[in-house]
Amino acid sequence: MEKKYDNVVCAYLKENSGFAGKPRNIGLNLAKGQYIMFLDPDDIYLENICEFLYNKISEKKIDMVSVNFGIRTVENKISWDHIGLTDYLNIYSLNEKPSLLILPPSIWTKIYKKEFLLKNNIKFNEYLPGQDALFMYEVLLKANGISYYNESLVVYGKRDYSKSSQKSVTDDLTFNRLLEYLNIYEIMYQTLAESNPDVVVALNSHISYWTLLLQKSSANTSENLILIEKCMKLLEKINQYPSNNLELLNVLNRSKTYTFINLLNFQNNKINEDLMLKEKVYEVLFKESVESNTIEKIEENSQIKNDLNIQEKISIITYVYNAEKYLHDCLNSLLHQNFTDFEIICIEDASTDRSAKILDYFIKKDSRIKVIKNKEKIGPNKSRNIGIKYSKGEYIHFIDSNDWIDENTLELLYHTAKKENTDVILYNSLNYDMDKKMFFKPKNSFKFNIICNKTFNFKDIDNEIIFEIPHNPFNKFFKKSFLINNSICFEEKLYDDYNIFFFKTIFEAEKIFSLKNYYYNKRISNESMKINNYDSCENLKSCEIILNYFKNNDLYDSYKKNFLNYIVNSLQNIFNENNPKFEEKTSQDLKNKILEFILKNNLEKDFEENLSQSNLNFINTFKL
Repeated sequence: MEKKYDNVVCAYLKENSGFAGKPRNIGLNLAKGQYIMFLDPDDIYLENICEFLYNKISEKKIDMVSVNFGIRTVENKISWDHIGLTDYLNIYSLNEKPSLLILPPSIWTKIYKKEFLLKNNIKFNEYLPGQDALFMYEVLLKANGISYYNESLVVYGKRDYSKSSQKSVTDDLTFNRLLEYLNIYEIMYQTLAESNPDVVVALNSHISYWTLLLQKSSANTSENLILIEKCMKLLEKINQYPSNNLELLNVLNRSKTYTFINLLNFQNNKINEDLMLKEKVYEVLFKESVESNTIEKIEENSQIKNDLNIQEKISIITYVYNAEKYLHDCLNSLLHQNFTDFEIICIEDASTDRSAKILDYFIKKDSRIKVIKNKEKIGPNKSRNIGIKYSKGEYIHFIDSNDWIDENTLELLYHTAKKENTDVILYNSLNYDMDKKMFFKPKNSFKFNIICNKTFNFKDIDNEIIFEIPHNPFNKFFKKSFLINNSICFEEKLYDDYNIFFFKTIFEAEKIFSLKNYYYNKRISNESMKINNYDSCENLKSCEIILNYFKNNDLYDSYKKNFLNYIVNSLQNIFNENNPKFEEKTSQDLKNKILEFILKNNLEKDFEENLSQSNLNFINTFKL
């Protein structure tokens, strides 16, 4: 290569250095150019990249310019990626855009002024993986002038190691390799803490990535506990540095959530069967300063509060039935809220697994947790009503025992409720697919966003929006006095249906406020989405109760069109192709019950005049 091209210089190492840091540093020392670019052997520059980057950096007289890239998969297809910025960004220093710290380092998409690198002694770490990120941190912290262009001019090559004994850096997930990653993050932490403490929290994004690698680790259980403990110590140090940068905090909120869920996946996949070991992991993950309490002491503290007429600010009501797998995660997400003045009322519904034992552990751990144990299973609706009855909070929040909320949720809800003097607060939720291990937004998120960040009641919004708002009680925050004064509770004729509870709260509330952000995280799976025959009968009962409510409260005529289509959609879901096929006899029985419901309530004519064509076609299959 050197003999063929005059501008090619080659350096040969006698032995493999293990990482790319040493060869890159050698290249830096040998380079004679005014500007530096890096390229890995499996990546490709598009033909105009050098000219493009040179013209931009020399014209602007700045220290770094970056472009975008595409990814070539092992199937040799190119997927064009995006760095998450606008088409163009030009800043003088990192203080103007600190969220650059959480972007992929991708050193091969950039051009650097050589004088700047040498003057600031910016080199690659030669002994640890992840040296790209550390290099980029130093560049971003010290550069005078940074420009980003959303032009995809590099193809990043993803190597296929399946037929080779060699492993990529990110596939070599031994104990030592994961420990090395944490060591590089420790160096990054020290660099930020010394030079720019306000952006230390940006390291949460790297910890989130590391916890994803942890799930694929080949380390044994004791080694994994060492890794988690070291990771948590680092996180404690990172989060001791508060940030005043709102942009950075907003971006990083989801990084913290991913860190949390990655650690939960690790625990549930690798050590869920050993309860004592799982408790040990939680001691590592969530170090508590709370004094351990006996049950007698908890009861004593509760009695003192009653005697002094002290009211909790928030009562969290959690229905628990056979929830051993995720109950730890749910309760720990509550105990680690920024807001602390609340009680957790767990209604344990005669579980057949270890749920009751887990709750016994938690009531000794924190006096804010109260447990009511049902002697026999009575279902979610009756259990939640028991929770309302014994709650002492000014506000009530329902949380399912499989789910969790972000750490600032209660603080935000409480202060919003007091500021806006609300009866109800609505906010967004994310679904977490346990089968695919990924988050996604519910289908009705867009419609819900139409009413976000403002106060309203049902008279202020279009009719159809009421039926687009998610009906579940979980991502909502209720003033207790509002529920009590309007006799709103869960319908005990139904086992687990909250639709009538939703409609009563919406139509009775004088002040509703909606928040746009996603704070509630709901676990779902293919199994949880199934509708069985019992659910189907309950669905019919629910439709009839809601219909009577609308008619008895003079709402039916005003909302007839939207309401009837909602009812039919609800009935149609019973026969949705995503649910298990009913036996022929069961299916016919259900059809007969639906027909009986229609005729009993004299809905034939109203259906004919108000239903959408698809819903009318469905109803016509019942041969009215």
